[in-house]
Amino acid sequence: MDNTEMFGALLEFKKAVFAVCLGHARNYQDAEELTQEVYLKALGNLDSLRNPDQKKQWLLAIARNTARDHLRKQSRWQSFLRETRHSRLEDQTPETLTEKQQALGLLKKAIGRLPEKTRIVFILKEYGQMECQEIARDLDISPGTVMSRLDRARKGIIKSMRNHFNEKISG
Repeated sequence: MDNTEMFGALLEFKKAVFAVCLGHARNYQDAEELTQEVYLKALGNLDSLRNPDQKKQWLLAIARNTARDHLRKQSRWQSFLRETRHSRLEDQTPETLTEKQQALGLLKKAIGRLPEKTRIVFILKEYGQMECQEIARDLDISPGTVMSRLDRARKGIIKSMRNHFNEKISG
């Protein structure tokens, strides 16, 4: 398979790449830009793909690393300002908000609060739609560790969301 065909084959994973980027960036526009950056990096590094059968894992690793690099470059202040502006816009148009969007926002925050190792496994499984075996190979950990981290992630998200609702009720 030549590079043009390989790049075409990689495009079939665009939704998974976008999902991983969105899971890290938690911003649709940033995720779109990161997805484009991932594919540019993949195109420039096709020679480093040693096993074409693992092209999805290879591409999602690029996505994960690109998204992490992006987050490191952003200052906390810029992120805070962006989220604040976004929240104000939503507050100005409450009729456009749905319960689903609010729940999704809470979910994204809960995911963002997870420890990095746990969050990565959750994002790859739920957003990247990877199997536990694939995640284990990609992260060079055992499948049992993947399942354990996934369990901790789910419990952490549930706890975070329960705490939010308990605060809202009692506050």
